[in-house]
Amino acid sequence: MTVEPGSPGEPPARPEVSGPAFPGARPATQPPRPELTGEAFTATGRPVTPGSVSAAVSVWVASLASGLLAAGSVVRAQPHLRDQFAAEVLERDATVSAATAQHAASVLVWVVVGGLALAWLVHLLLVVRTAGGHNAARWVLVVLGLLGAALLVVLQDVIAAPGTTLFHDLTRLALLAQATCAVVGSVLLLAPSASRYFKAVRLAR
Repeated sequence: MTVEPGSPGEPPARPEVSGPAFPGARPATQPPRPELTGEAFTATGRPVTPGSVSAAVSVWVASLASGLLAAGSVVRAQPHLRDQFAAEVLERDATVSAATAQHAASVLVWVVVGGLALAWLVHLLLVVRTAGGHNAARWVLVVLGLLGAALLVVLQDVIAAPGTTLFHDLTRLALLAQATCAVVGSVLLLAPSASRYFKAVRLAR
């Protein structure tokens, strides 16, 4: 005897089950998992720092280190610089007393040291902010870095001791190294990859 589907004697059809056959089993088709790799992914959703920015920060750290060395060298050479500046003052104006010339030269030396220290602190703050992804700090650092490099080149020529070569003058070498690092760091911060990074950080905030 044949039982037609849907007749009273037919056993109920088993419903289709699309999920796992028993608890704990994994479904046949797994949902797509998010991609965890790629240049734009980090654990916090922040863009990955490109090599140009990392190199720029490293070069700026070297510039800050050279600035500390230059300031310390100026302080160490303060008596020599004071006598050098005093001699130049007396040479230009013979009516000035030696004591006045020495005092003016001493003030000038400490003004140079104070200016170097203040510029160092400002650049340190800007480097830290730039490393944190702040685009405004990057632009200020670039502008001040290029201007400061030009001033350092002039300063090292002013304080150059007569008859002393560049490679035997630690102060001039440190100032030139600071200026060179400032220029290189500024150029790296202007690279296209650096500009894209700072724009992405700004949009991610």
